[in-house]
Amino acid sequence: MSLRDDFVNNAQMEVNNNSMYVWGGQGQLMENLSVKQLEQMETNKENVLRILNHIVEVYTANKTLKGSRAFDCSGLVTYHLMKLGLIAYDTTANGLYKWCKSITKKELKRGDLVFKVTDGKAVHVAIYKGDGMLIERT
Repeated sequence: MSLRDDFVNNAQMEVNNNSMYVWGGQGQLMENLSVKQLEQMETNKENVLRILNHIVEVYTANKTLKGSRAFDCSGLVTYHLMKLGLIAYDTTANGLYKWCKSITKKELKRGDLVFKVTDGKAVHVAIYKGDGMLIERT
């Protein structure tokens, strides 16, 4: 299996494992985060309530948070790039964008990063899974 496949498969595993979008999340285990910590990480109380409601949905569906992690978009990407030894430190979506070269949609390959750019700055990053599908935390 290639590094690209490992990268995509590891990121997809996070989605399948009920990992959640938390602003500033860099892979912290959800089961270890308190409401106070979520309030410090998130931008407002509505977002904290969104996360808490999602936690209730997970438990209501008889699933678990064991192994579930907190990620924002760049946190998901950098966590797995660092885990594979491909980068040495965490960075933002814009930091990742600066390292990448632009390609066309037709050139996209599994494992490529896809960015939303506003005013020349990347504000979101996702992983191209293939077949027109993205892996992302939003």
